[in-house]
Amino acid sequence: MIVLYLIALIFILLLVMINKKDFFSNQCNYVAWGPSYDVCVENCKSKNRIGLWDLTGNFCNEDVCQEKCIKCNNERCEWLSMWDKKKLDKELNQEPINEYSNTLVPKKINIKGVLWEEKFKIYWNSVTGVDKFMIHIFDVSNPNDKVTIIKIDNSQIDTNGNENSYQITGLKENSNYSINMYALNKYGISPSSNTINIKL
Repeated sequence: MIVLYLIALIFILLLVMINKKDFFSNQCNYVAWGPSYDVCVENCKSKNRIGLWDLTGNFCNEDVCQEKCIKCNNERCEWLSMWDKKKLDKELNQEPINEYSNTLVPKKINIKGVLWEEKFKIYWNSVTGVDKFMIHIFDVSNPNDKVTIIKIDNSQIDTNGNENSYQITGLKENSNYSINMYALNKYGISPSSNTINIKL
């Protein structure tokens, strides 16, 4: 009889652990992306997550971030270009999920820019329903570096008619950078913008 109680208890504990993992995963709104799997995971766990894709900073832990990055089958996960995406889908035994089916999530933005000296001014068309923007900068010439994330709200943006702009400073000479941008609101995060590659 005691053995049956122990088996039931173990079963209940397993169910709680599984549900807890699902709960944490559902509260972590990180959209997997990056030049490598490791960068994707590190970016997901970074301190910059708080208030953006992880409202409290308690949900995007190591396990959740690894799961989100390994399940990515979108071109924004650049390391997938080395893999057979159909084979990946088959191994995951699931249909690709449209993460952007929610119409309340901001739309993808298109960016362009002007580079001079060690400054880069990024431009994009005005969009509605956006609370914050997030710029991701990756130093391609130093692949071991982490992604630099710049969070900006509407008060930090220069607006000229239907065009917004923001000046990025602190770029290093003799470096190659990959830059893209996301729009965020309380409903989620937009798809990644187009990527701009610059060389200083």
